Amino acid sequence: MKGAHGPLGIRLIDVGLAVAVLIAVEIGVATGSGPGAAPLNALAYVLGGILVLPVLLRHRWPQFELIACSVLLLLYYTLDRRDISPAPLLSLPLYDAAVAGYLALAIIIPAVFMLIGLFVVGASTHQGLVSLAATFLPQIAVLFLAVTLGEVVRSRRALAAETAQRLRVADEEREAEAARRVAEERLRIARDLHDTVAHSMATITVQAGSALHLLDGGDTNLRRALTAIRATSKDAGHPRPVAHAGLGGSADPGGRPGPAARAARCGDRRRRPGDGRDRG
Repeated sequence: MKGAHGPLGIRLIDVGLAVAVLIAVEIGVATGSGPGAAPLNALAYVLGGILVLPVLLRHRWPQFELIACSVLLLLYYTLDRRDISPAPLLSLPLYDAAVAGYLALAIIIPAVFMLIGLFVVGASTHQGLVSLAATFLPQIAVLFLAVTLGEVVRSRRALAAETAQRLRVADEEREAEAARRVAEERLRIARDLHDTVAHSMATITVQAGSALHLLDGGDTNLRRALTAIRATSKDAGHPRPVAHAGLGGSADPGGRPGPAARAARCGDRRRRPGDGRDRG
């Protein structure tokens, strides 16, 4: 074997289970008897050991394990017959086949063995129905439990896999929803920031224009600075029409001057050059 797995997928646990099945089968070989039974010798024990060999392949080929054990058991009954129960040999293969999903095969094979056993034993020993039932009922119960346990394990594994898949899908959907919300929040923040900056630029433009009108004829440097601020804010903001701004609002949506602009223009018309109020 290569590490934990051999070239045929044989694991250490498979070897241990095969040894356990071998011990149970050899006990059956040693205690088996019946009409026309072969003598208990080394050949009987060797053949009993050969019956267990397919169990080593249970990890990779559970279907082959069950079929091979069944065929070898039939050959054993035919060539070197001793009345051994099929339950010790077939219980583990039946469980493996049921876990792997071969439920029909796991039901048909033990049913065939039990029917053949009832017919052969009843015909050779002439036992009554009650005696046959007492002989075969424990074997039937063991085989039935093996199949049932395998099916329960398979169902639980399938349910666990489906639950894990649903949890993965739910996690992916939750992550996608969180990413979508983050993207929407970033877009909203960017839009609000853009609107705020544009509104601020528009406000600065309107206020600078109003200040220029109020400083008509005043300080040249201050007027030059306000003109530069107004030009820069116009270039940077590209403002859209806003409802109000700074000194009473800019242009309304119809394009008409706002209160501040109208007040500035009226002040220009009322003032005359040299007025003391302008100098103040």
